[in-house]
Amino acid sequence: MKKNFFLVAIISMVLIISFSGCASFAKAQTETLDKSVPLEEQAQIIISNSLSVTSINGKSKFLGGGRFKDPVINIPAGKYTFGFIAEFSSYIVYDLQHTDTFEAGRLYYLLLQWDKLATGGKFWVVTSEEGYSEFKNIGPDETLVVLRRKSGDALLNAGEMGEINVVVNGKDTYRTFAGHTNSILLPKGEHKLKIKNDPLYDDVTITIDAKGGEKKYFLISRSNLMEISVKETNK
Repeated sequence: MKKNFFLVAIISMVLIISFSGCASFAKAQTETLDKSVPLEEQAQIIISNSLSVTSINGKSKFLGGGRFKDPVINIPAGKYTFGFIAEFSSYIVYDLQHTDTFEAGRLYYLLLQWDKLATGGKFWVVTSEEGYSEFKNIGPDETLVVLRRKSGDALLNAGEMGEINVVVNGKDTYRTFAGHTNSILLPKGEHKLKIKNDPLYDDVTITIDAKGGEKKYFLISRSNLMEISVKETNK
């Protein structure tokens, strides 16, 4: 009986340590490069977790992703050259570089791309403009809608993972990512935001009254794996 008790205790302890390790491993870094610069004067960059930053403008800097989450960096507006280590499947590429100009108040996503790897192809990085930072300066005739997503990981909260797309007035599409925010800048007036879901479920449509000079927050999550739940909070 005692043997069984100790065996169960040991197994339980191993499971707790394993889950704790996974949870800490899943956490991604979020960093502000220069805290002396107001956040509204900085760009916000999400970096694919297949990329680890090794340098910025020639200066050594490490910023790595979690297992299921992408790191985020706030960086003063300007032109930057990033150095990366890229990992994809069984491939590892060192000294990969990417140069681009980033605007204050914008949200970007740096993504790894590849082509013809089996025949000696190549890797490269692209910049995707996703929308706006939640710190974006807004004018008196504008409203910033901040889309907040819950965090998730593959083991404990699988329903919060993946992209949810928000279509504004049937035209522009903005992506939301688990654990991150993406903001939409709207002029005064009424706007329809359609939150696109898995084809098996109905989309969620919300009408926004953009009165100008304010921010609106939407807490968006996935529950029951694929169904969207939305909570609106106006500030």
